[in-house]
Amino acid sequence: RVVAHGLAYQGMLAEAAQMASEELEKFRDAGNRLAEATMLLTLAEIKLQSQDAGVCEEAVQHSTQARSVFCNLKASDGKAKMREGESCLAWGNALLKLGGKEKNIDAAAEAFDMALQTFKAFNHVHLQGRAHHGLAASYARGQRLDLALTEGSNALRRFQQVQRAQDEVAELDALAIWSLEAGQLKSAADYSARALALCRQAGCSSGLEATCLLTNAQVSVATGQAVEAAAASDEAVERFRKEGNRQAESIALAATVHALDGREPEKRMQKATEACLVFQELGDNQQEADVLCTMSEICLQHSHAEQGADNAEAALH
Repeated sequence: RVVAHGLAYQGMLAEAAQMASEELEKFRDAGNRLAEATMLLTLAEIKLQSQDAGVCEEAVQHSTQARSVFCNLKASDGKAKMREGESCLAWGNALLKLGGKEKNIDAAAEAFDMALQTFKAFNHVHLQGRAHHGLAASYARGQRLDLALTEGSNALRRFQQVQRAQDEVAELDALAIWSLEAGQLKSAADYSARALALCRQAGCSSGLEATCLLTNAQVSVATGQAVEAAAASDEAVERFRKEGNRQAESIALAATVHALDGREPEKRMQKATEACLVFQELGDNQQEADVLCTMSEICLQHSHAEQGADNAEAALH
């Protein structure tokens, strides 16, 4: 399990999934149900990192199968019960990633709640935080933003309690987004500034910093601080480019595009085009489509209807 997750952390998702699948079959042949279910859970967690909807469907199947096995085991050390909670967590995350249908969102919230009750029983504070975050994300998807902010605050407190800086940064960033959607601009600006400051102070990953910059750009446009946000994103683009971190670079470019909303249309289109090319290179279809939609809007705003239609059609495909 640890080695498979190590491979996945290095971006070797296919190798990680293959290893987990091979170990799954070995444990299944040996009749070791606890180990079998653990590898099913590992497979679900690895496949959750894919952008492919079909692979996410497989993650739903693996996590529900794992939970079913764990439910039927009576391990004396409580390991099966804890793994059952982790299976619920993976199940909820997979359903949220699939998105779309309201029943998926409702089922995800139910899965996160089951996970939370398990983690409370074992007093596992960090995993309680992850379950609270899952609940918050489910409520946000259903536009129940008051509940999303409540559960997000609960998650933040748990991450602060166990001093998990990266999780704390991610939660602050999520709270900024949900506050912005709820029209709470002062809170959104506060959460966003705290997320970016802590991210840099704690030496979190470039990818997380880029995500915080994107949120900061969105909040800054709403609060009239877009000039500063654009400058910060521009600086980060060059830094990530020198590091060779294409994922972080692409997100920082998207942040610059957001920060330039309503200003400098030529520069905005240039940055959007750069971001689109990097997203194509990375195979991130969702982000590429989002940027193409923005490019279409820029064209339409400046009377380039034909080019705008082309971009919109490309986004649709």
